[in-house]
Amino acid sequence: MIRTLQLYIYNLDTEVYDRVELFDDEQISITDSIKNSKDIAKVFTTFSKQFTVPASKSNNKLFKHYYNFDILNGFDARKKVDARIELNHIPYKKGKIKLEGVDLKNNKPYAYRVTFFGSVVDLKDLVGEDKLPQLDNFQGVQKPYDIDSLISDLGQLNNDGIDLCLITAGQRLYYDTVNNSQGSGNIYYDGTTAQGLKPQQLKYGIKLQKIVDAIADHYSLTFPNGTFFSPSESNDLSDLYMWLHRKNDTIQITSGSEEVIDGFNPSENINSLVIKIQSDTAGVLIDESTRTADVLTFETIVGSNNFKYDIVIYRDSGSGYVSFQEFSQVVGDKIMTINDPLVDGYKYKAYIKTYESNASFTTITWKCTYSGATSGTDSFSVSNTAFDKHFYFGIDKNMPEMKVIDFLSGLFKMFNLVAYTNDSGHIITKTLDEFYREGIEYDISQYVDISSAKVDAALPFSEIFFKYKDTKTILAEQHLQEISNVEWGGVEYSNDESNLSGEIYKVEPPFNHSKFERLIDGSNALNVTNVQVGYYVTDNEESYLGDPLIYYIVPQNSGVRISYTRGGSLVNSPALTGTINMPSNSKTFDAAISEENIHFNTEINEFTGTLDFEGTLFKRYYEKYIQNIFNTRNRLLKITAQLPIGITQKLTLADTLIINGRKFYINSMNINLNTGNTQLELINKYDVNAIWEQIEDLWSNVNTNWSVI
Repeated sequence: MIRTLQLYIYNLDTEVYDRVELFDDEQISITDSIKNSKDIAKVFTTFSKQFTVPASKSNNKLFKHYYNFDILNGFDARKKVDARIELNHIPYKKGKIKLEGVDLKNNKPYAYRVTFFGSVVDLKDLVGEDKLPQLDNFQGVQKPYDIDSLISDLGQLNNDGIDLCLITAGQRLYYDTVNNSQGSGNIYYDGTTAQGLKPQQLKYGIKLQKIVDAIADHYSLTFPNGTFFSPSESNDLSDLYMWLHRKNDTIQITSGSEEVIDGFNPSENINSLVIKIQSDTAGVLIDESTRTADVLTFETIVGSNNFKYDIVIYRDSGSGYVSFQEFSQVVGDKIMTINDPLVDGYKYKAYIKTYESNASFTTITWKCTYSGATSGTDSFSVSNTAFDKHFYFGIDKNMPEMKVIDFLSGLFKMFNLVAYTNDSGHIITKTLDEFYREGIEYDISQYVDISSAKVDAALPFSEIFFKYKDTKTILAEQHLQEISNVEWGGVEYSNDESNLSGEIYKVEPPFNHSKFERLIDGSNALNVTNVQVGYYVTDNEESYLGDPLIYYIVPQNSGVRISYTRGGSLVNSPALTGTINMPSNSKTFDAAISEENIHFNTEINEFTGTLDFEGTLFKRYYEKYIQNIFNTRNRLLKITAQLPIGITQKLTLADTLIINGRKFYINSMNINLNTGNTQLELINKYDVNAIWEQIEDLWSNVNTNWSVI
């Protein structure tokens, strides 16, 4: 079949696609490579080598005579312009054209040099050096950090995807029914000893899906159905959390914003009073026309309430209010004397700042003693005044300082993802297995040029390590030192072969992978609790920042009452019992429900103490491909084929090519659109994959109504 190629670019002035004239003998080649698809920094379908189009009358008009330096508002070669390619007037590829320059002959324009890119999203250019805390969706989002809210959130999963679990930033939690210890982390509740969890050790975690959604919103990225990564076999992003841990050690609670005290508004016509409240300032005014003010005090009564607060006094001596005096971290009632020469006309205002909880005062009073013609005390009070602008846990303020591109790259490494853009401009992200499963088989035996071919070693690596970048928290570090010669959750893959040539390749997501601990009674080893905790410190039990921690949360009935304290005192109500959110590296604590976990290697489950959880990241996302790659018969086949236009128009990297009965993955391809001549790099597809496909087909057709068997 005769091939004709058509190129169109979008005219910004007319808002229509104009056809570009082509040289009769110009060859245009399109390149695809799976390596590019697995590089999150550049997500794209195809790109072409640079080619030329004639400087014809119509093309000069289209490119606005770019060779002419004097033209104003000409073609902007700094930007890519929407374009499309058709083969025999049938749509083939959508993408963008970039004008690279103009060739002149005899001082006249001869040809325009252009490059065609497939639908492209260059994420590295798009996100630059931006970090996760900068994402718009997290600005101003906060969680209450009072003790009641913390205890409540520890026992439930919230609808907003921001949740607590038992990971402490510096306090070691343990369980001992005999040896009670004042001020310790012993969570055994005996009703009298001030021991156990300090709730302000806790930090919230946020679901990975919320972070990905925030990235999509911030950069106006579009995904089909609004999702980034939603393979049919897993909901990893919806189940996994990132710990909101930007600074090492515990949360430092500071006072909230200042709240002015309303209600000080008695009548201003009481001229005999030394203190007159200004209705427009909610402050006190010293008036010494008849008497001398000796002492001015600000008094608070909290009744039976127990909270911490600041008192801040502002003074206006004629040029505006400025901060004058402050009492910080007050607990209980307070009388604050204004240390100031009380001058006629001075004005004062008082503010309250609260810490981790609301503040409710029984009475707040301004009081002034005076002398002169008469002496006495004047006072003005308000009752039952509440303040609620206390300390909150800010999501953006506690989000790890991780680059957006590093976060996305980490997901690609964890889940072995590939990405490309479709003709609608949507980013399609799939696991590599899912990507290949959706491909089509083409038998190209009759189109292969048998006159020459190359067969190379397919894998230049002797070993592949799968491990997390950071496993330095206490139990994970001890695992490497005392139990295994491979990092916690990591695996070394060499297919049990020794003396393989090549380099060592590491798949290393830039996250922390911690080991958690199920608590056992220190005085009775047979008494195993249902409480699992995380202790985020070094093996020297020093505070630790590390890389962002990724984990699951498993709500679990604790089976015990967990003791906790506040301000050094035992808290009896509300009781911390029933279901508690536990940190986990497995999706559940029951392998019969799910074996999924975020190890690369099958490890002993921290909660169950068994090896039942075999649904590792390696097994789910890497095993089939890696086993195929390490097969001793594996080769990289380089061939040339003269593909018909019907295959050229449809062929993708997900497809399987059949040559003389053998099946091959496509590693890369370069297609000459004018001739159909195609340079292919192929990796042979082995029985291990065929067997897997047969098993998957078998299971998909099994009647799950076992009663009929």
